[in-house]
Amino acid sequence: MYDTSDVGTSFTLSLGATLDKFFYLDGVTLRVKSSISRNDATSGNNIVGSITCVITASGIPIPNTLYIQIIKINKSPPVFDQSSYTFSVNDNYPLNVDIPSAQLYATDQESISNLIYNIESQSPENVFRLASSSSPKFQLTATLEYNRESKYFLNVYVLKKVKYNFVK
Repeated sequence: MYDTSDVGTSFTLSLGATLDKFFYLDGVTLRVKSSISRNDATSGNNIVGSITCVITASGIPIPNTLYIQIIKINKSPPVFDQSSYTFSVNDNYPLNVDIPSAQLYATDQESISNLIYNIESQSPENVFRLASSSSPKFQLTATLEYNRESKYFLNVYVLKKVKYNFVK
């Protein structure tokens, strides 16, 4: 119990039974007690639990529950046949059409359909876009002006899809 008598309130924190196996409360800090393995999952591949906070204001207890979902992270990131890619595009290439020479090639066949692509940065900005977040194909969004800019740089972030289930 934490007393904040200067404002007339106090609160207590408690872990639900599921989280109690893996975590402990050190004051108001949630700390790891033991590692979590796939066999510990309580909901699919995830662990779902709760922390209850009871706030007492003017002698009246008000319970609040925070539900926590610990999601399994895939420890094998996508693998590509190159660490960087170079491609050429004519400055008169049409807008919003896939550029055949501009594709990333994942070598991990199992995860190809489960990848999400995102252009994190590009220089100059707003010239390229991905055909979709699940496609490694690029398209032009603006006309290239070779006389003004002869090289363009893209930084693409790729990760495997994860299903999120929100607990109410």
